[in-house]
Amino acid sequence: MTSPISLEPRITRLPAGATGTGSLPLDLLEDAARRLRALCIVITVVVGLNLIADRTFRAAFLPARVEFGEDLVVLSATGLVFWLTYKLSPRRIIDVGLAYAVLLAAVFAASTVPFNWFVDPEVGYVWSPNAVWVLVFPVMVPGTMGRTLLAAVLAAAAEPIAAVYFAWSVDAWTLPSLGKAASRLWPNILAVVVALGITRAIHRLGEKIQAARAVGNYHLVRQLGEGGMGQVWEATHRLLARRAAVKLISPDALGAKAANTEKLFRRFEREAQATAQLHSPHTIGVYDFGVARDGTFYYVMELLDGLDLHTLVTENGTQPPERVAHILIQACHSLAEAHERGLIHRDIKPANIFLCRYGLETDFVKVLDFGLVKPREQDDKPSSGPKLTQQQMVTGTPGFIAPEAVMSEAPLDGRADLYALGCVAYWLLTAREVFQHNSLMAMLMSHANQAPTPPSVHVPGIPPDLEAVVLALLEKDPAARPQTAGDLAQRLTGLGLATEWTEAKRMAWWQLRSAPSGTTMPAASTELI
Repeated sequence: MTSPISLEPRITRLPAGATGTGSLPLDLLEDAARRLRALCIVITVVVGLNLIADRTFRAAFLPARVEFGEDLVVLSATGLVFWLTYKLSPRRIIDVGLAYAVLLAAVFAASTVPFNWFVDPEVGYVWSPNAVWVLVFPVMVPGTMGRTLLAAVLAAAAEPIAAVYFAWSVDAWTLPSLGKAASRLWPNILAVVVALGITRAIHRLGEKIQAARAVGNYHLVRQLGEGGMGQVWEATHRLLARRAAVKLISPDALGAKAANTEKLFRRFEREAQATAQLHSPHTIGVYDFGVARDGTFYYVMELLDGLDLHTLVTENGTQPPERVAHILIQACHSLAEAHERGLIHRDIKPANIFLCRYGLETDFVKVLDFGLVKPREQDDKPSSGPKLTQQQMVTGTPGFIAPEAVMSEAPLDGRADLYALGCVAYWLLTAREVFQHNSLMAMLMSHANQAPTPPSVHVPGIPPDLEAVVLALLEKDPAARPQTAGDLAQRLTGLGLATEWTEAKRMAWWQLRSAPSGTTMPAASTELI
C-alpha cells in the first residue's frame, strides 16, 4: 500500500529529454506556446494596420505599392499557427513555431532584398530584419538544438535565395559582387551562431530547473493547482515511472520562523508516518515525504483519475440520495481506521473527498489530506471562549467546521469529523452549505448555535431516513451524533439506499463523463487552508 517514509532531503536529476522537448520542462514549453500565440496576435494587428494604410493612404501616392500577396500569406499563416496552438501538444507547437519563423523570414527577405541587394551603391545598405528575427525568435519559442539550427539556417538563407530568384526573374538586376554579398550575409551568419548560443543557454537553464524540481525520487512534470500554502504537481518516479501527486508546502506560508523550522519538520514527519500506516483503500496513499533543498516540505501521494465532491456538485448539481449514501459509507471506512489509530482529520470537506475510477472500480472514494498541515497541539488543550483566531483558519474550513471546534469546549475527537461529514452530505443533497453567510464570524456562530434547515426544505423528495441521519450528524452536542464512523456506516448501510446505486448506474455516469475527455485530477486538495 505505502512505501517507507524517506526523511532525508534529496534532490534528484532527471535525464534530459525525459519530459518536454529536449531538456526544457513542460511548463516552460507551455509558456513558449503562449508567447507564440501572443506573437501571432501582434503580427495580425501590425499586418492589418499595414493593409489599411496601403488601401487608404499610400495608394494615392504609390499606386504600384498596393499589393496584398505577402500580407495575405502572413495573415493566413498566422491564423493557422494561432489555431494550432490550441490543438497541438507543446512539443508540436514548438515545431510549428519554428516553421512559422522560417516562413516569416522568407516574407521579410522578399520585401527587403530588392532594396538591400539591388539598389544603387550610392543609396547604401539597409540592414536586413532577418538577422534580428533569427536572434529573437529562439528566445521566444525555444526548440531543440537541432531544430533551432535548421530553422535559423533556413531563415538566414532566405535572403540569398531571394536575391538569386530576383536576379533570375528581373533582367535589369544582377547579383552584387562577392564582397558586397558577403557584407550583406555576415549579420545573418553571426545571428545564427548567437541564436545557437542562446538556445544552448536556455536548455542548460532548463536542465537546472528540472534538477531543482526533483524532490526525493520524484520529478515534477506539471503544476496541477495552487493554494494559499503551496502547490500540487504531477510527478513521476525517477526509476519506476510511477505517476504521483506531490504537494509542496513552504515553511514561510505556514508562518514558521527559521528557529521553528526544525520543530515544524518533526511534526510533519510524525504525522506523515502516522498517515502512512493507514491501510484503508479509501484513504489516500502516501508514498514519500521530506524537505527539499530550499526548505520546502513535500509529500508524495497517489495521483487519481476523477474529481472531488466540490467539483462534482458544482458541475453536476445535487446528487441522488442513493449515490450520497454510497459515498458516505466509503468515507466512513477511511475515517473509522484513522479514528481508531488516534488520527482526527479536522478538515473534512467536499474538496478533500475524491471520487475516482480506481482499477476496475467506479465511484471509488478516497479521503485526502489527513491533517498533514494541521497542528495537533492546538486540539489537545481546551480554552475558554470562542476560538476565532487565525490559527482556527488552519484547523478547519468555516463551512464544514464542528461546533466544538469553534467554541473549544473540549478536545476534538472523531465526532468532529462526523459533523463535517454531515455537512458534506448536506452539500451533496442540496448543492448548498448548511449555513449561507458571507461573514466568517456569522458562519462560525451559526455552526456553534443555529439549528440547520432540513435538506428536504431545499430539495423535496429526500428519503426521511437519510435526512434523519444527516440531521443527527449535524447535532451541536457530539454525544447526540453517531459516536463512531463504524456506527454511521452501519446505519447508512441499513437504509438500503447504497445498493440502489448499482454498478450499471455508476458505469453509465462515468462513461458519460468520459465521453468528451478523460481528465486526471490531482489526488490532493490545493486549497490548503
